[in-house]
Amino acid sequence: MVVKKLKMARNNLYPVFLKVHNLNTLIVGGGNVGLEKLTFLLKSSPDAKVTVLSKDFHPDLVTLAKDFDVQLIEDTYQQASLEKQQIVIAATDDVAVNEQIYRDCRERSILVNVADNPPFCDFYMGGIVTKENLKIAISTHGKSPTTAKRLRQFFEEFLPENMNDLLENLHAYRQTLGGDFEEKVNRLNELTKGLIGRDETSAEFKKAISLIDIVNQKDPTLEEANGRFYAKEFLYSLRMTEVLNRIFPDASEPLQLAIRAQHIGRWEIPRESYEMNREGYLRWRKELKDFHAEKVQELLEKSGYDHDLIEKVKSLIKKKQLKRNKEAQILEDVACLVFLEDYFSDFVKKHTEEKIITILQKTWAKMSDKARTEALNIRLTQEETNLIKKALEEKV
Repeated sequence: MVVKKLKMARNNLYPVFLKVHNLNTLIVGGGNVGLEKLTFLLKSSPDAKVTVLSKDFHPDLVTLAKDFDVQLIEDTYQQASLEKQQIVIAATDDVAVNEQIYRDCRERSILVNVADNPPFCDFYMGGIVTKENLKIAISTHGKSPTTAKRLRQFFEEFLPENMNDLLENLHAYRQTLGGDFEEKVNRLNELTKGLIGRDETSAEFKKAISLIDIVNQKDPTLEEANGRFYAKEFLYSLRMTEVLNRIFPDASEPLQLAIRAQHIGRWEIPRESYEMNREGYLRWRKELKDFHAEKVQELLEKSGYDHDLIEKVKSLIKKKQLKRNKEAQILEDVACLVFLEDYFSDFVKKHTEEKIITILQKTWAKMSDKARTEALNIRLTQEETNLIKKALEEKV
């Protein structure tokens, strides 16, 4: 790919996030400017390795240094001060000294920032928004610090408080994915593309998803995926959402919520508490649907949803009018596809061929034509593929 040089005015700075706890940072100057630079640095990276060099120190800087284990050296600047330093910030009140620091750093290939003197800077300390694991850096190329400030305030207000929950959940799901790098990226893109430009960015949706995930993460049964263990129903809910976004990207908000909450709290009503026969199984399934619907109603009410939307979600979870309700059919399709993609392999290992064939035929009967087409494209072992072929042939 050829990258063409654009002629229009643009910000050519390249943003990076430095692990400053692994780098030696020197601030030269202990006055107001030095205090400002140190405060900014420690606010973003409290574990930064920092030394401040100055003949005099602002009292607030001394206090800050004690709180964050910052080394203070009472001395004037000399070239030897740069020894073992990797980042330098010149913040003295002497322009000549600051510019000398810049030249000395350039000779030694040390990154340097001279306060309030852009031509003498290898990097700028721009506006930063931090929400736990999320960090956004903002630069206007020095054109308008006020705009950078307003953008920072905007993002701090706009980004939800539970943003870190989303990051942790996506991280957990990412660890479960198999396949090559490109396949992982594609599946994560499908799972997250709804974050941009769709109704799910509403405050109600974000709160509801967070509450549903919190409940499902309490599942005491753990499931191993790619060498790690996850709460079983939490992992299932993420897989349901991923398949929905990939196969049915225009799903409504009620359907998205029903998909995420389909098995919510399922472990609270174990199959073993019912008779181990068909009548017991059917009664368990019916009461489970009622339980899931009541559970999600409670969470959606807490999230601020109105009665009509809540009833739609409950109806979908109960799979009412399955063959006549398009969205109920989509929910069924997604559940079947998740079974085939993520659980069929283990199912094959635990059951007889006769049982497997019967379940496959029942699963196939539940799916729409679109879902059946998707099912035939799932990556399976040769043994699993042969079982599906046999099930379909016998059904015919």
